[in-house]
Amino acid sequence: MKRGLWIFIIILALVAVAIAYVVTRPNYEVVEYQDLSQADDPNGLFCLGLYNSDFSGKEFVINTQEEYSALQYDIPDGFCKDFVPPQIDFTQKTLLGRSAGGSGCTIEFKKEVLKDAENKKIIFSIKVIEQGSCEVGRMSMNWVLIPKVPQDYAVKFLVT
Repeated sequence: MKRGLWIFIIILALVAVAIAYVVTRPNYEVVEYQDLSQADDPNGLFCLGLYNSDFSGKEFVINTQEEYSALQYDIPDGFCKDFVPPQIDFTQKTLLGRSAGGSGCTIEFKKEVLKDAENKKIIFSIKVIEQGSCEVGRMSMNWVLIPKVPQDYAVKFLVT
């Protein structure tokens, strides 16, 4: 009888833990975004920050044309010499940017933007996926355009 009681208590405890997890788990909403980081996108921002080490490790939340115009960048002759930043309607959109880096034969940057309405937070997550044992390191500016972030929201950046 004691063994059955212990099994019942253990099962009851596991159910209680599962219910507590479901009740306290954050309720995030996926935010649709336009990825402006791709090199093959003529209307993107691939060249913005490509040659500027000052962008390394910085987080950008751009909400106005003035903030966008104030971004300083140097473009040497070469791939990006004809770069012109695309027009963005900042009455409707917010531009988020964060550099991330890794090493490997191939490096991919998987992006996700989430909205935590309860805590008034936008979360921009960048997962660096490295493949192969090459020693080549690469930094990338990750730019996404999202619906306008409300003024009372904070933006959190996560790079893993």
